[in-house]
Amino acid sequence: MANRAGRAITIAMGLALLATTLPIFAGYTFACAVLTLLIMTGFWRLLTLNLRSLPSSINPPNAAVMQHAFAVLRPLTFGCLGLVGAHFLAAFLGVFLSPWTQPIGPSLAVWSHTAVKYGLLWCTLSAGVIAASFYGWRLKHAGRLMFWWLLALFVYVLFQHWTGIDWVHGFHARLGPHRFAYGVYRVSGFMGHPLTFAYNLMLVCLVSLALCWYQVNSTDKHRVWWFGCFVLSLCMLLISGSRFVLIVIGATILICEGRRLWQLKSRIVPIVIGVFAILWLEGSALSRFTEIFSDNQTLEERFPRLVFWKLHWRMFMENPITGVSRSGLQDAMQAYFVSIGKHDTVYEAHNLFLQYLADTGLVGFAGLAIWIIGLMIGWRRLSPASSKGVSYLAVATFISALMQNNLRDSAFVYALWFFLGALVVDVSMEKLNPVDPPLNDGKSPQNFISGAHSAHSSARL
Repeated sequence: MANRAGRAITIAMGLALLATTLPIFAGYTFACAVLTLLIMTGFWRLLTLNLRSLPSSINPPNAAVMQHAFAVLRPLTFGCLGLVGAHFLAAFLGVFLSPWTQPIGPSLAVWSHTAVKYGLLWCTLSAGVIAASFYGWRLKHAGRLMFWWLLALFVYVLFQHWTGIDWVHGFHARLGPHRFAYGVYRVSGFMGHPLTFAYNLMLVCLVSLALCWYQVNSTDKHRVWWFGCFVLSLCMLLISGSRFVLIVIGATILICEGRRLWQLKSRIVPIVIGVFAILWLEGSALSRFTEIFSDNQTLEERFPRLVFWKLHWRMFMENPITGVSRSGLQDAMQAYFVSIGKHDTVYEAHNLFLQYLADTGLVGFAGLAIWIIGLMIGWRRLSPASSKGVSYLAVATFISALMQNNLRDSAFVYALWFFLGALVVDVSMEKLNPVDPPLNDGKSPQNFISGAHSAHSSARL
């Protein structure tokens, strides 16, 4: 029974990893499978991130190591719960304070999606990677699986780039003409929107870089597979037509690795030259960059986000406590855009911080601040060397939030939650045993963990 449960959990986590590059329906499906397995195997108590609440039959001897993971993940959990609570308070108060909000029923229905995305999804994925680690699953071990998946996705993206195929909507479907520019199609993989695809690939790219650069030993066989994942995800981003995401990756690496890059400049310069060569040969990505500097359009026409920011700031200033509310956002945006003569272009802020101020006001923004503080506390509880993957994700999330509502995108949130939990658990397992631990023999989770613990009984955090 334990053998089947362990195999099921490890398979579910492998599929959950692949879902970071798939539509959110796949993410929710595999997260639901993980939640079901947690309940069936008794690991559901891990949803509270409290090791002591586990029954003795599955309480691992290496409690100190798992406690390290919990110490890092707990502030993030409190941050997510703070975000959910702030959304609830903003929705409830918005019924009385905002002229745009819907009645209490529809307002709470909108909030329930937030509760699932920020609360239940985070707890499920973080508990899932901890439970899977009891059976020997590690994110760094999944490099080969991820490589072959990304290779297949890369081939599909190449065909989509030139032919516009869109198998998500049928084998004969094609992307619309709005996705065709400079002789090629703007790709979205198996996702519905090119920006969602690009920003999720950004997370995959940065996690792969961390795993092949820092998280494993220099002789670790898994680093080769993760280096391949880094190359494939970066190549897909270079032909994706997304501009800012490439800037985010470059800025993240410079911020986190500036000193090391300078030391390796003789190796980095050829890589940078190669990246620019790919962009030049592909053509469309560079064309999208240069169109920003066109003299034939006004600044707001070249950079429409200025209009989005201006209107969402107005929404906040006129509704500072709870914003226009999440349930009333569409009506409010329509009215605000019409007020400046724009009837066909109604967009959200494309800036996470302005978006929170506009539709949840200071109440919701306080919840976002709580989440950021929780992430920073968890980040600081990792050693500098072991926190590199988390550092990449945190910095990239903050930078991309300046130009995108990234934490409002369910697919992005799913990938971010999965990778944060998996990286923290990987780091904790490295503290237990720097060498790859043996896979569980299938009898019980204790057999794997107690064996590793006895071999390193002197290990201390």
